[in-house]
Amino acid sequence: MCHIEHLHATILSTLDHHDATVTRPPQEPFGYALRALSVALADLLPTTRELERLWARRAGTVGQWERAHLPRALREHVVAVEDLVSKSSLLALELLVGPGERN
Repeated sequence: MCHIEHLHATILSTLDHHDATVTRPPQEPFGYALRALSVALADLLPTTRELERLWARRAGTVGQWERAHLPRALREHVVAVEDLVSKSSLLALELLVGPGERN
């Protein structure tokens, strides 16, 4: 969850980069997917910031705090969002780095 704000900024940077280098914004399917994801992540930013604030005051690990304070369904949702963030990070990186720039 702590990477959502960074991922949101990365997606916006990726879209801005492509907007500046082509005459039209990135389109199907990746451009649409990134735009939709940026909107979804923007909705999560306030909650993520609140969780970060709560986690900073916790005793024990984040996992221990989550098990003590969050229902299982919410924890599973967080894991799914984290997986989405991870995969989206890879997609954003692929779109941001040009073919000649890859290692």
